[in-house]
Amino acid sequence: MDIPALFWVLSLALPTWGYWAWSRSRAAGGWESSRQAGDGPVYGPPPTREFEADVGAVEADVVGRSHDSIYLEGVGLLQPFIIDDAFPLDPQRLGRGLALVEHVVRLNPANWVAMWALGRGYRRAGSLVRSHDFFARAYALVPDQLAAVVEYQHACLLLGRTDEALSLAHRQVALAGGNADARSNLAVALLLHGDLDAADAESAAAAALAPDDTVIRNVRRVITDVREGRRAQPRSLPEFEVPVSSPPPDGLTPEEARRAFEEAFTAYRVLLEADLARVVSPEERPRLELATGTIERVEIRASAVDLTWVGRTLHPCLTERTTVVGPRGTLSRESRLRMRIEARLEGWRVVQSWLFPPLGRPDGRSHTVEPASRTVQ
Repeated sequence: MDIPALFWVLSLALPTWGYWAWSRSRAAGGWESSRQAGDGPVYGPPPTREFEADVGAVEADVVGRSHDSIYLEGVGLLQPFIIDDAFPLDPQRLGRGLALVEHVVRLNPANWVAMWALGRGYRRAGSLVRSHDFFARAYALVPDQLAAVVEYQHACLLLGRTDEALSLAHRQVALAGGNADARSNLAVALLLHGDLDAADAESAAAAALAPDDTVIRNVRRVITDVREGRRAQPRSLPEFEVPVSSPPPDGLTPEEARRAFEEAFTAYRVLLEADLARVVSPEERPRLELATGTIERVEIRASAVDLTWVGRTLHPCLTERTTVVGPRGTLSRESRLRMRIEARLEGWRVVQSWLFPPLGRPDGRSHTVEPASRTVQ
């Protein structure tokens, strides 16, 4: 698809305990729609206003349910659309997911994760103004969260609001320690704002940090083309296009896909279990070891695997149970993940994984991790 040559989420190899695992994800295109009486957006002529989920349509379904129950269902419905832009659109599923998560935000206006999910979901629906507004609300609650900063910046640039985006781009650079992705994003914001010299300088700095990054090379190419008059000055991300990628190769059979997943997840599990630092952050480890004692090992297990694939790329959703084990007991947590699995020279491997944060409590605080089992000495 003709989408900006820019990926807007921080890239990490694997998830860490208590943090999001970010993957570079292309800026979502969308289809335009107007508000309809049904459950979700529909194709049609250019709308007079953006699609907005009908929260009233789910009122009867949420009576007597907890905040967390509604959140889990709503985010579960939205997750495929906000993780994978190639996931086929299902207007009814998307519309219901948005409506449920909007209900969550009414119950708990401090739930920034729900607002973030709404921003991503409405972007997929083509409702760019409404998406922007939810990202702005999430950012107002957690201005130091890179997730909120990056997506709010992206939302601004999709609408061509470059003044707003520039301050966010500078904030991303500060929070991310001036890494290549952040400086590349700043270069694009400067380009769309019309400051070509500063955009060129930032893209050069990004390229120096990551000389083999094809995305950053694309950014530099576009900036050079604009400076030398080979293309018009873009003013928003939809004008910042790259060529359509080649179609995927022939697909896998169900049995081949199953074996590919098993091979990739085994390698992923071995990698995590061999390196505690990939699973437990330095800030989290002392708190966990108050309950477990010195952590001796980590165990990773998968369940509830929903395996889908396009061509030879797998997109499984699964529940990952992570257990840390020490002399005084164990602590466990479960997270719903979506993965991207591709063939590499060494075999099938998990190349990206995404993880939603822990559920928020109705009072706006995070749930604490409690011991799953404990030995008494």
